[in-house]
Amino acid sequence: MGSEGNMKNSVVTQVSIGGFGETTTAKELTDYLEEEVGLVWRCRLKTSGTPPDSYPNFEITDTSNIPTFDGYKRVEPHAFVHFALPESAGCAMDAAGQSKLILDGQPLKVSLGPKNPYTLNQRRRTTTPYKLTGVSIEIGTLIARDEFLVSWRAEGVDFLVDPFDNTCRFCFTKSTAFSLKDTMMYAVINCDYKLELLETKTDLQVVKGYVAIAKNPCLHPGDVRILEAVDVPELHHMYDCLLFPQKGERPHTNEASGSDLDGDLYFVAWDQRLIPPSRTSFLAMQYTAAEESSKGRPVNHQDIIEFFVKNMANEHLGTICNAHVVHADRSEYGAMDEECVLLAELAAIAVDFPKTGKLLPVNNHGTSLPLPI
Repeated sequence: MGSEGNMKNSVVTQVSIGGFGETTTAKELTDYLEEEVGLVWRCRLKTSGTPPDSYPNFEITDTSNIPTFDGYKRVEPHAFVHFALPESAGCAMDAAGQSKLILDGQPLKVSLGPKNPYTLNQRRRTTTPYKLTGVSIEIGTLIARDEFLVSWRAEGVDFLVDPFDNTCRFCFTKSTAFSLKDTMMYAVINCDYKLELLETKTDLQVVKGYVAIAKNPCLHPGDVRILEAVDVPELHHMYDCLLFPQKGERPHTNEASGSDLDGDLYFVAWDQRLIPPSRTSFLAMQYTAAEESSKGRPVNHQDIIEFFVKNMANEHLGTICNAHVVHADRSEYGAMDEECVLLAELAAIAVDFPKTGKLLPVNNHGTSLPLPI
């Protein structure tokens, strides 16, 4: 689809078609349209919506054991049809308007669709941006919901919001932006915007009681922390997150796999059936990273090459994790088996190897351990 020239010369080749039944196939619709309207270049038919979290699994090798699933959200059957000739799109619109397109006893509905260039041009010509004149602007960092740290402020700014392409513009003089005297030419900052209306959620629930918290990797028994969740009214403005205490003998985040809060994703469970009866955690492992190596001089390209090769040749984290699974499955003590605890310590060293350069004694443990076949 596309458009050329002004509105009178718009070229439209794609239309949206609906009104047919759920049993209609793309081939049946294509054959009917080619017989009644004109040559169809492509026809995409949809009867269900695809979940946004659906991704193909490229690791599947045996397709015969893939379970079938028909739980996708059903939508009204519709199709996106590309005609080979622009005239065909207009003929389809006219024929549908006169109820001349009848498939299996049902009249077809034809529209240009919201994403069609013709429709977009129409919206572009009729959409008026919002403009606020002489406003003040503050740029800074939102520390908390009611605390904003201002680092830059300007007065007399024109604020322009364009709902068509979801952009906003701050228009101010160069003297305001760059402190240039006797200059009245406008400087414009373009940025994407997202409008959020603050509302009080009424279905929020503060989890209280014993919870289990962990993060990946979780090999050592002490990586699963059993903690007690409490209700702090001063923190009710924060939700859908975990808040850890600032005081204590050791940060709980460090106890859980040595996390340093650099984007780690946590698992938390408050179902009491998943909490150990003892309500206590296994003694956490001491995650003390080795000191980072330093050459005492600027790093050059040869250093990077040598470190990359060394890292690839000594990468045994996957081997250690596989050996940990084997021993945990074979031992009556599970992950508390002494071999599993040792492997957990080796895994912690292997994770930090790219930063520390500390090699593992894999020959004494990893390569002699049984691995899954």
